[in-house]
Formats: sequence, C-alpha cells, structure tokens
Amino acid sequence: MATMSVNNQNFPPLQSAVIESVPTNIEERETLSTQPHPPAWSALFQASKPPSFSSLSTSLHKFDMEIVNGITHIPLDLVMKGVTEWDEYVVGFFLERRLPFLTVRNLLRKRWNLKGDFEMVADEEIYYFKFSNDKDKKKVLETGSVYISGRCFVISKWSQDIERRRNSVQLIPIWVNLYNVPKELWTGDGLSFLASRIGIPVSMDEATAQKKR
Repeated sequence: MATMSVNNQNFPPLQSAVIESVPTNIEERETLSTQPHPPAWSALFQASKPPSFSSLSTSLHKFDMEIVNGITHIPLDLVMKGVTEWDEYVVGFFLERRLPFLTVRNLLRKRWNLKGDFEMVADEEIYYFKFSNDKDKKKVLETGSVYISGRCFVISKWSQDIERRRNSVQLIPIWVNLYNVPKELWTGDGLSFLASRIGIPVSMDEATAQKKR
C-alpha cells in the first residue's frame, strides 16, 4: 500500500460560497448585459469544419425509376455525368499483393516530385489519384508504371472498364531510355526502328517528339 502525505498543496482550501447580489440600479444592469457571453457549443463545431466542407454538396434526391421486366434502366446522361467527374482521375494498381496505403502515398510523393499536390483514395485493389494541376497529371501519365519496394505499380488514366482490365493485364508498357541516338534516326520512324529491337514500340514522350531531350 502506498502512502501519501496530505497537505494544503494537495488539497487547497475550499472557497466559501459567495452569494451574488442582485443589481439594484439601471446602470449596474446595463453593465452586466454588455459583458460578452461565451460562444455556444454549436459555434465551436462549425468553426472546426474544413473550408471546403460548405462548398461540397452532400445532399441526395430521389429519382423516378424506369423498370422494365424487373431491370432498372440507368439514364445515359446520368452515366455520362459520372464519367465526366471520374475522367480527371489517374489510377494505379499492383500486379502482386498491394502495399499499405500510407507507404504507397509517401513513396509516390518522393518518386513523382510534383510541383503541386494530389489526393489519393483507394478501394480493395485500385488507388485513385486527383492532381491539383494538369501538368502534374500529365507528368505522372508520361512516367507510367513504377516499381515500389520491388513491386510493379501500374499507372493508367481512369476508364469505365479499369476493374476488368486490371484482372486481365498480360503486357505492361515500360519506358526505355535510348542514349547516343544518331540525329538522322531521331525521328518517329527512326526511334520506332531502334525500339523494335527490344519490343513493340508504343509511343514516345512529348519532349522527345519535340527534340528537346
């Protein structure tokens, strides 16, 4: 059993109850009424919301369904609106077992070295990226697939059939650096000819096409 000394510092003396007097004149009442009141709890919670919270619509509404033979018809304009929203996303996935979310995000930030930032979300198999500017998005797509901790991470533009394509990947496009290319072969046909030695040429990056590097 532990012992503890009891003194005035451990237990400060209780203050005696003080009965407040009721204001007896108009001047005293006015002084009390002008004192600031503490903020309500609801105001504190409202102040803690992120700046973008109020601008993001969270409301839903009911649709009139068109059902034929037990099958619900999805309006084409509804689908196309969703495609437009998701079209700005870039997706990535592992061909092998996936890595933890934070590990992927931190390693990609170092690997991509972007000017802006990106948002990243994930479901069971696929990671989704939304970039703060189009130049970063273009750079990531041009960089293509990368290796993270020895595992191939496939990068692609979002499409409606990305889930199906992910499960049927057989070939992975990779970037190849060609050094000391003769200027007479630094053309579309010339680079295609050289790249055909090691595989099936698909494309070259924009800087190479413009002969900037």
